[in-house]
Amino acid sequence: AGTDHNRIGHLDLTPKRWSDAVEYDLVRRLADFYRRRGQATAVIQLYEKRRDLFPERAEFHEALGRLYEEAGRIEEAVAAYAQAVQRGRAQPATYLRLANLYGQQRRYDLVAATSRALLVRDPDQSEAHRLLAFVLRHQGREDEAVAHVRAYLELAPEGESAAELARWLRERAN
Repeated sequence: AGTDHNRIGHLDLTPKRWSDAVEYDLVRRLADFYRRRGQATAVIQLYEKRRDLFPERAEFHEALGRLYEEAGRIEEAVAAYAQAVQRGRAQPATYLRLANLYGQQRRYDLVAATSRALLVRDPDQSEAHRLLAFVLRHQGREDEAVAHVRAYLELAPEGESAAELARWLRERAN
């Protein structure tokens, strides 16, 4: 017999009964219960069912993206993250995960588009500036990359990437 993901004991989790926040919290807790018991497939199935019931809710797509990514199901992770982003309410981390997966697939135009979409929403996302600078440099569009390198260095002046990009700017100026 299958698990009824609309019920936990006597609690009815059908869509009409709970607010979005309470409903998501209950799903997250049930997923944590399954995860602690090593039931990764049940966790994915739980979130897939909730996504199917609430396709407009970005958080279910985001959760599935992370789960698929952890399971090595990269194409499904990309599709889930892309759905979350398309809904317009995805977390910044979701944009960045999607852009990074696109980068792993060498789909650089999509890395750029996803990074730009995040920067429209939040211009202070240093990692989006770094990714966009990388893509623009890769495409030979160094003049455009400079603005994003500078923005990245202003927002995140520490670390290996910052040192590398600062070196690139100095070399470019010479």
